[in-house]
Amino acid sequence: MPINLPQCCPRNLNCEAVSRIESDDGATFICVGRNDGSTRTVEQDVLTKCVRSETCDTRENLDTLDLIDEGAVIASALAVLARRVV
Repeated sequence: MPINLPQCCPRNLNCEAVSRIESDDGATFICVGRNDGSTRTVEQDVLTKCVRSETCDTRENLDTLDLIDEGAVIASALAVLARRVV
């Protein structure tokens, strides 16, 4: 069964979007895609992660392990926060 991928990069970069969550009006989003190499400075950083919100606008090139490590830190933080008594 094929996986449905986002149609395009929200920044219109030469990047193949792999996963994206976007607001209805497109003003805010988080997206990860495979870049074409034109903007990366480290050869192994074949992924691009973009975040745009009201308070930030970032784009960074990463390798697979960078993205896995980032996800692990976020998951760990959520697990700790979910156990806190407010």
